[in-house]
Amino acid sequence: MVPLSAEEPTRIGDYQLLGLLGRGGMGSVYLGRSPAGRQVAVKVVRSDLAADPEFLRLFHREAQLARRVARFCTAEVLDVGADAGRPFLVTEYVDGPTLWDAVNSGGPFGAAQLERIAIAVATALTAIHGAGMVHRDLKPSNVMLSGAGPLVIDFGIAHALDGTTQLSRTSTGTPAFMAPEQARGEGVGPAADVFAWGGVVVFAATGRPPFGTGRPEVLLYRVVHERPDLSGIPRPLRTVVAAAMRSEAAARPSAQELYNLLLTAATQASPVVVSPLPAVSTDETDVASETDTDTDTDTGTSTGTSTEIDADTTTVGASDSGTDLPAAAPERSIEVDDAAQADETASMAPSDFMAPGVGGPGLSVGSAGVPGPEPSGPGVTPAVPTRRRVRAWRPLSTFGGSLADGSRREIVALGLVGVLVLLGVLLALGEAGGPGSSPRADGAQPSPMVAVPLLTGRAVADAEEALRALGLRPVRAEAVTSDVVAAGQVVAQDPPDGRRVPAGGAVRLTLSSGSAQVEVPDVVGRTEEEAKSALTSAGFVVTASTELSDDRLPGQVIRSVPAHPQRVARGSEVALVVSSGPATVVIPAGLEGQIYGTARQRLKNLGLTVNGTFETSTRVPAGQVIRSRPGAGQRVAVGSTVTLTVSSGAPAPRPRPSDGQSWSW
Repeated sequence: MVPLSAEEPTRIGDYQLLGLLGRGGMGSVYLGRSPAGRQVAVKVVRSDLAADPEFLRLFHREAQLARRVARFCTAEVLDVGADAGRPFLVTEYVDGPTLWDAVNSGGPFGAAQLERIAIAVATALTAIHGAGMVHRDLKPSNVMLSGAGPLVIDFGIAHALDGTTQLSRTSTGTPAFMAPEQARGEGVGPAADVFAWGGVVVFAATGRPPFGTGRPEVLLYRVVHERPDLSGIPRPLRTVVAAAMRSEAAARPSAQELYNLLLTAATQASPVVVSPLPAVSTDETDVASETDTDTDTDTGTSTGTSTEIDADTTTVGASDSGTDLPAAAPERSIEVDDAAQADETASMAPSDFMAPGVGGPGLSVGSAGVPGPEPSGPGVTPAVPTRRRVRAWRPLSTFGGSLADGSRREIVALGLVGVLVLLGVLLALGEAGGPGSSPRADGAQPSPMVAVPLLTGRAVADAEEALRALGLRPVRAEAVTSDVVAAGQVVAQDPPDGRRVPAGGAVRLTLSSGSAQVEVPDVVGRTEEEAKSALTSAGFVVTASTELSDDRLPGQVIRSVPAHPQRVARGSEVALVVSSGPATVVIPAGLEGQIYGTARQRLKNLGLTVNGTFETSTRVPAGQVIRSRPGAGQRVAVGSTVTLTVSSGAPAPRPRPSDGQSWSW
């Protein structure tokens, strides 16, 4: 915050101004205090914009709409008004850096923070679009990182702006995060916000905009003609971002669908793979109460709290026999990009970090991780060490504990047995179907294994051709609707890409039949802006034309094509016919001095009604028009009445009375 200068106001409306927070395309943003003592952000519009009637109309309309937006994940709009002719907007004050500042100062976000940003911003867009608004300028500097979580600010106001971040009235936004339709100067709907969401996630994950940096015209060319660079985004989040940043607006998911996709992606995040570990006791003397501790591998002493896995510094408590284990935990394999992302496993039982059924002489692990006798006897096959895939991020030392019924020698032996058994299984699998395997018992050679390619998003003909080229057999499943994948393209495949199947095997392809059928909203009688907002929120592409109407006020919708309540595919075009008001004509010049009958016919030819009145005139001959009301050059509605005043000639001369005669005047 910068102290106020002598030229800046100290009060706007009912709000005391405490300092300058920044300046932007709309004007200045101040830290203020409300009459109730609450800290608020007060955005004061520039004086040149305040003099623009069109800006003021849009500003007040968008500000009022913004007050209807649900307050979760957005900065709440508290007030809108004007002081001495300068409009202002009051929002809650968010104490925290912007996403732009946080990434530039601290670097790209890890996987956990990235998921939080992605879901929070998608939630905010769902609320904004649900209120009938479009953000139009979503970017990292419009995402605030508050103590309560990420919040989206400045939604909707970009519609009224004509500031430094826009190239023209039809391309509002920041070029680095624009959607292709914005860059082309076309209509902007919720799909543009979804595209910008993808750019925000790219920046949070990599520290760079999705189309790089450069001059605005260079960035706009890349946005329209090139694909965004999604490298560095962890899967499966990258798949969701790719869908959000499709070049065709109609092919992108809605904000609500984006949110649902993110929830699904979160459950498919790359897990930690934990190797078999011995059982851990629940002795409270060895369990960390609330915090996790790291242990120095050289000294074995605690080095402080930690919430990250460190495979080399995890400590397991002492065994029952009192023999301490080495500080280093058994080696584990990590299959994630960022092992610091999940905290939710703090409540997991110790057994959640061990492979179920790992056994050996005198040691087995039950569901609670309590040691028990190993099953033995005829017909009992020793358990094969397996891997349990868990979303575990906290160090094993959180759970502490000690070994039960086993010495260090038994543990080492158990690990060796497990490794040998696992190697045997892998070798057996390799002999069954790997390259260069020996003939089967019946003397026939096994079928070679083929990796299934990625087919989703490809045209069905291309996908089938690719499968046949690999010696695989395509099988079509029943088509399903999809708002993300275009009709005739593959929306799902089974087996998934990367899976190895025998040559000649079948691959099941599920095709998209296109977007689901959506009911056209009833927009007749609404303003053009309201109608466009409702239709774009429903997923339609909107066009508009005007038509004269005696029944609808100028700017109101006369009809839509297709009309409510027809159901059409999401992404279809809906044409609005908007009233330009009743038909009007201009009163022609030259009526004065014309014969009444001629002037009357001229006006009737224009669709006007004519009334005539007579008036004596010494200047205009009888039967000619003296004047019209309304006069020449005035615009009137078709069907209006025009009054023509016609000369009845000069007044008759008054007779002169003779002597002795009287005259009544």
